[in-house]
Amino acid sequence: MPVVVQFGPFILDLEARTLRDRDVELRLGARALDLLIALVRRAGELVTHQDLLLSAWNEINIDESSLRVHMSALRKALGDGQSGARYIINEHGRGYRFVGRTERRSMDARPAKALAPPHALPAQIVRMLGREDAVRSLSAAMQRSRLVTIAGPGGIGKSTLAIAWAERHAENFRDGVRFIDLLPINNVESAVRWISAVLGVTSSGATNPQQLAATVQGGEMLIVLDNCEHLIDFVTELVEALLAGAPEVHVLATSRETLRASGETLYRLAGLTYPDETPRSIGEAALYPAVELFIERATASAPALQLTEGEAGIVADICRRLDGIPLAIELAAGWIDVVGIHDLASQLDITLLSQLEGRRTASPRHRSLAATLEWSYAALDEDARRVLDRFSVFQTRFTLASATAVASGDGLRDDDVLRCIATLARKSLIQVDISGEVVHYRLLETTKAHALERLAQSGSEDAVRSRHARHCCDLLEGAADDMLTMGWTDWLGRYAGIMGDTRAALDWAFSPSGDPDLGVRLTLRSLPFGQQFPLTSEYLKHIETALAHSPSGRAESELDALKLGYARAMLISNISGDIAPFSSVAQRWRALEGETGAAIPDGITAQFGAAITSGDYPETLRAALRMEEVANADRAPEVKLAGMRMRAQAEHFLGRHDYAEQLARTVLAAPFEFLPLTQTSHRVSMRIVLSRIAFLRGENEEARILVEEALYYAGANPSAVCQTLGMAGVPLGFWIDELDYAERSMSRMAEVASRAGLTFWEDWLAAFSAALNLKRHGIEQPMPALDYPAKVVDLLPTLHQNLVGQAAVDRVERQIVGWNGPEVLRASALKLRDRREMIDGVGNALKLAQRQGAVAWSRRAQASLDELIGSSTARVPG
Repeated sequence: MPVVVQFGPFILDLEARTLRDRDVELRLGARALDLLIALVRRAGELVTHQDLLLSAWNEINIDESSLRVHMSALRKALGDGQSGARYIINEHGRGYRFVGRTERRSMDARPAKALAPPHALPAQIVRMLGREDAVRSLSAAMQRSRLVTIAGPGGIGKSTLAIAWAERHAENFRDGVRFIDLLPINNVESAVRWISAVLGVTSSGATNPQQLAATVQGGEMLIVLDNCEHLIDFVTELVEALLAGAPEVHVLATSRETLRASGETLYRLAGLTYPDETPRSIGEAALYPAVELFIERATASAPALQLTEGEAGIVADICRRLDGIPLAIELAAGWIDVVGIHDLASQLDITLLSQLEGRRTASPRHRSLAATLEWSYAALDEDARRVLDRFSVFQTRFTLASATAVASGDGLRDDDVLRCIATLARKSLIQVDISGEVVHYRLLETTKAHALERLAQSGSEDAVRSRHARHCCDLLEGAADDMLTMGWTDWLGRYAGIMGDTRAALDWAFSPSGDPDLGVRLTLRSLPFGQQFPLTSEYLKHIETALAHSPSGRAESELDALKLGYARAMLISNISGDIAPFSSVAQRWRALEGETGAAIPDGITAQFGAAITSGDYPETLRAALRMEEVANADRAPEVKLAGMRMRAQAEHFLGRHDYAEQLARTVLAAPFEFLPLTQTSHRVSMRIVLSRIAFLRGENEEARILVEEALYYAGANPSAVCQTLGMAGVPLGFWIDELDYAERSMSRMAEVASRAGLTFWEDWLAAFSAALNLKRHGIEQPMPALDYPAKVVDLLPTLHQNLVGQAAVDRVERQIVGWNGPEVLRASALKLRDRREMIDGVGNALKLAQRQGAVAWSRRAQASLDELIGSSTARVPG
């Protein structure tokens, strides 16, 4: 008889592997359930870490961090430690012990499954992972409908899910389950004979679907029809006959294409879930079924494999690039013993994807990804194949307008493309997202790789890529216009992936078979969005290539060259800190302004960029005032907001925080983005300013929130991330004495800068590290002998008073910078030998802080003054 174990309000069915809290079934992952069963079977005993790892991972080499993560999830599900409940205790360094009071009891025997051997479900060679939610969703669908089709691309796990569901629910059908695999069948006549044999009605003489349905008219059973797509018309006729003539028969079908039968409920199966962001450990990564599957199959292929914590992100990225498709993950993991994890990740391109091979005993179409995809190609007409191949040039999701712009031509009209999209969507070869206002389409990476290989073989790749590049130009122009009229959320919903396709288009345009003139146009159009490039050095290379191909001798060309030159200067300063290109471009802009007699916003932006990068804040203010003059003349909203943004930064760095805060909040209230003039999102730069001002006002929590918001808007832009952390995140940790926060920010900054090759930030990190040693350990070591940027010179005295230098004092006294003035004056005064001079100097720092409204600096100055005077009540009048 089946045995259940009850503890507290929970009932654990050891055979069915379910856990219920009274009448509600809990959703536990397979690993957590394995651990619970292992502990309950040995209730009261110490179960060692090794025994638990073996029970849940079956001898797979897994770090104990995975055990801790899954045990934490299990305890949370049980409410362990809440309201006095205690079920599992940890004996540090040894293992875990189940201490809950258990009661074992038998349940009434379940009815035997009425499955004759010929009709038995095929044995599952490997266990199903990460599909518990899918099983539950499928159960809900089967309760609503007698016909459910599991649809999805090849290798997604449709058959595995159907078999698993049928195994669990076979007892609910009096006459059991009939499993019919149509894969080996290639014509209707053979299908009728095969189905008759499986149904046990070979003597009936059935020759069509209606006769087959009549043979099971009085039966109560589940019929599983597996792999229906190549006999779709016949299967549709059969299931409709079954629904009409056999009222107690239920059908569960699997197909790459929906049957479109009367009464059908469609269940689209997605890939296994994988981490969207880089996981911190293997244990955290293994909580996602895609990663869990990869690790299980990889260690089966290479038993000696030991994944390190640093490789968690690599595994997650592999699963992400494979869209969580189980077959693709299994095939990729099988190469671990040949190439290793790092080479697998670096070589996971079109060629390797097409070569991945699996078990020899698998069906021919599941032995490799190429075979799986060719099976789907065989079901397409020639137009649909051509359209699918052309879609492979898209790097991200795309709209119907984009699809027709790129795929139409060479004999294909727009309406042909629309028809083919419908075909490809029904056959699970493109993914459709209807959640937003605009419908988007996407190819899975494995499908894209195969289609791109076919496109290259077709001889039409350059023509398709040319259309794609021209369409990207049009998209970028529209995106820049919409930025000024659409809300930011709506804009992102429409253009979020625009730079992914632009990168691919630029790569082609500047390739030997590309079109460099088109590349120049594309680069110019992409300049407002260059911050979205995840690889700054890559984009710099494109800009320099565009400059080399730009025609000369025309005023328009000179203007384009200056725009490219400014973008190049900005990227170089972000990468290395070299501002010489900025100065050169600013001089050329001034020359052009002299020739035309008009101030040019892009030229003023270049002047501002050179000034703020070098820390010349009076010059930044002059540039901001010039931009305000231009805005007043032409009334362009983006120019006006650009000027306000510039002035907000200038006023803050000069120490005038009230006006800076007012300007920054006005800029952030704008409903649109205005990158065309600023290159860096105001949503980042203004929050950096406001975070710093919030700290100065004594609003530490608000300052932290603004840092996190700035990082959110920085997104994948490495320069924006480093700017946020360097100018706000790391300093804030020092200022509020949360050094762990500062150190975490430094680590993230170092990782982002290193990955993007932004050497400019190395000096900042060296200075931060020296300050951290001094602040945390009192280690007064010489500062690294580096030529620090002016911004670092300004910043250091605010991190620790011993780090004040003459350069910082000079900049404050010459009024080149003001925001740090109170701290520089205080720190420099404390270095004086004469006590009266020290008191006067700190008193001046306090007065300056009070004038600026810098509460944080005022508190520091007052504390120093109290200590010097020796009275906690002494005050200096404001």
